[in-house]
Amino acid sequence: MTFKNLFMRYRSRRRLHEEAGQALVETAASAAFMILIMLGALELGRGAYASIELANAARAAAQIACMKGGQFTVIGTQLKPNNTLMTKAAAADAAQVSSVSLNPNNNLIASATLSCVCANGGSANCQTTDCANSFQLITVNVTTSAQFNPVIHIPGLLGTFTLYGHSSQQVLPE
Repeated sequence: MTFKNLFMRYRSRRRLHEEAGQALVETAASAAFMILIMLGALELGRGAYASIELANAARAAAQIACMKGGQFTVIGTQLKPNNTLMTKAAAADAAQVSSVSLNPNNNLIASATLSCVCANGGSANCQTTDCANSFQLITVNVTTSAQFNPVIHIPGLLGTFTLYGHSSQQVLPE
């Protein structure tokens, strides 16, 4: 064995020995980064699911409002939607969402507005006396909102986020 071959062996062993911990450090740094990305994706998925559930809750509230020709209360001659009944329907529809508190007295809000038009094309103001020669076409617009509480709180960002759902449905005349 020549001196040159012996020197090359020594040099390659020394290089392997110097780089032995580098792979471990790179793995630890990239694993921590990957865990952060996975947690962010998980939190984004939870938020998207809660938002979809709120949209479905708005749809359920609109369906309840449209049943049997409309679940309305009459104040004077003005039609008003039954918000209490709609909030209960929305809370029942989105009850499986653990990241959104759906206690009707806490933070789930289901509110509705009515828009009316006469079937013959005339205008209506959602009064019981409107559309004397025709009937009213009533559209219920429901908006639900609730607070989303993320599991991971990032300093500098809001602790909770308000999510909204919207649905619009026409009441079929009886």
